[in-house]
Amino acid sequence: MTIDSLHIFAGCHAAGLLSRRPSRPRGTSFVYGSGAPPHAQVSLTMPLRPESWDMDHGLPPIFEMNLPEGMLRDWLTKLFSKAVGEVDDFRLLQLTGHSQIGRLRVANSVAASVVSPAVAPPAMSWKELLAAHSAPGAEELFDHLLRTYAVHSGLSGVQPKVLLPVSEAKQRVLSSRPDRATFQGATHIVKAWREYPELAANEYFCLMAAREAGLPVSQAKLSADGRLLVVDRFDFAPDNTDDAPGGSYLGFEDFCVLQGKQSARKYVGSYEKAAETMRRFVAPARAASALAFFFEAIAFSVAIRNGDAHLKNFGVLYATPEHGSVTPAPVYDVVTTTAYLPQDQMALTLAGSKKWPNAKRLLAFGVTRCDLSTSQARRAMGRIADSLHATMRKIERYMSDRPEFKAVGTAMLEFWKVGASQLCP
Repeated sequence: MTIDSLHIFAGCHAAGLLSRRPSRPRGTSFVYGSGAPPHAQVSLTMPLRPESWDMDHGLPPIFEMNLPEGMLRDWLTKLFSKAVGEVDDFRLLQLTGHSQIGRLRVANSVAASVVSPAVAPPAMSWKELLAAHSAPGAEELFDHLLRTYAVHSGLSGVQPKVLLPVSEAKQRVLSSRPDRATFQGATHIVKAWREYPELAANEYFCLMAAREAGLPVSQAKLSADGRLLVVDRFDFAPDNTDDAPGGSYLGFEDFCVLQGKQSARKYVGSYEKAAETMRRFVAPARAASALAFFFEAIAFSVAIRNGDAHLKNFGVLYATPEHGSVTPAPVYDVVTTTAYLPQDQMALTLAGSKKWPNAKRLLAFGVTRCDLSTSQARRAMGRIADSLHATMRKIERYMSDRPEFKAVGTAMLEFWKVGASQLCP
């Protein structure tokens, strides 16, 4: 059956209706329900109002933010195109929007907004995910994850990945009321690699270095064979209230959404404007710490030569949009891209250029755009350089135990040495 209207829920509350626009074949329109409370606001950029929010082409950025890309999108398209016809963005949101990053949920009807445990995705055990596998076995495991969890995986990014619940975190239905949102299901993101060898281990060590530098980072575990990276969801908030037994999902919006851009424009912009985006949307009392974090995140990406630090790889979190609770999302999706693309550059511009900046340019960014003193910026850069040196020793040990990682690991070490030396010349 063709569905041209989707019910949108924010947390546990009905928010409104997203529909195709009959007059615009590719257009959509979102309108809040007449009884929607203030905390049912779907985005920091879309306050409640009686008028509709219209798009002539595609979805409003907040609804397009989590659409699967790359391998996951290809998989879903092949799986459902025969049954539903063209799997465009609207249809993809219909398929995956019931389980996605952040607090929004999508359903075909109000009655379908509560997911029964009988149809919720099954939990996987840590043992299954992290145990060593032969190479063919690992491929088969991720193919199994795709078959089982693809339709429960509303998350962007071209790297093969799925959302799933692990067995230590039991699924719970949040409420049996028809105006309430879905179950507390997926607790982790599982990432694999196909095109870029050892990408899971690459990201694992980048996250380790970020944590060593004092940056907020979700916990991550690497499978014994290095093929899978299992990352805690940073948008899940444990709780034991009647409204959210076991926990609830926080609001999350990436910088594409906050700048009113669709995902295709994630490489269009500057880190200066991104800093202003952070300043504009975080709670005023947290602005200074948020900008300091943003500077450190940029300096870290420069040091590890992460050429994919685009607008979708920065975001904010909040419990409810009207309570002034907006904080920066932790560091996520960080890899040394130059291990595969040696000539790679920055994803966005800094001082008008995408070339890797030296210490002087970074310091100027920290002082003029992130409100740091020169000494504060220098100390942050020194911590990052120290964290890279500490993590490089762990990479060397891992390379000795896993020869398959040697080529990628050696490239990472070379680029990290250059990056660290440029932070502290």
